[in-house]
Amino acid sequence: MILSEADKAKQNKDYAETVLSDANGIMQIEMRDELQPADGEQFSLALIRKNTDGTGTIVFGTDKLVPIKTVLTLAGSQLKEQASQTEQAGVAKRNEEQRKANLKSLSQEMEPHSFQPAFHVDVTKLNGAAIPAE
Repeated sequence: MILSEADKAKQNKDYAETVLSDANGIMQIEMRDELQPADGEQFSLALIRKNTDGTGTIVFGTDKLVPIKTVLTLAGSQLKEQASQTEQAGVAKRNEEQRKANLKSLSQEMEPHSFQPAFHVDVTKLNGAAIPAE
């Protein structure tokens, strides 16, 4: 099923809301009136200015749903990508661990049956020339 851009955006927004509802967050702040979400909502939006001393200051807050949904959609997209990369790294790690375990198990199974080549070459008949016995 091919999703429209609107459906993808909604899925990303919903994903971000789910993940961020219980996330630890970047930092705790005091929720002043200017930063309160709209009635019945969980999120609001803050604009942060970087100060010359390297600190940040919240200079604007809004409870308007359109910009909040836009940011949640962006967050959902990035969170999904991070989750996908984490999962891929986990799969690769599990595959490598399983490969090592399989190799170790195979080595242990083969050890009692170690291969010892059993052949004899009569050097006196090499190249058709006889080699005098000592």
